[in-house]
Amino acid sequence: MGEKQGKPLSSLKHVKAASSLSSVLLMAGMTTHVAFYNENSFWYFTDAQYARFVPEIRCRFQVSRLATYFPSEFHRTHHIPYVVANLIAVKDGTRNGGLLKI
Repeated sequence: MGEKQGKPLSSLKHVKAASSLSSVLLMAGMTTHVAFYNENSFWYFTDAQYARFVPEIRCRFQVSRLATYFPSEFHRTHHIPYVVANLIAVKDGTRNGGLLKI
């Protein structure tokens, strides 16, 4: 089944705009269809190749688990995927093993 993929964020301005829009929709009582994230949304925090496009982002994370799933058949039928992102904050000094792309 071809899953609908959103575009990754291309600048921090998009994040701020999305946050503002979400706030407005929530205040207006419109709590559905507020945001769409996919696994690519985390590239700017986990991969140096993409982080360089948004130098304002200073945090770094290592991916422990990043997956898309459907919690029920209803969600699958209506194309409502959930993204789970277990990320490890990268700090100076000792760190966990595993692939570090940022």
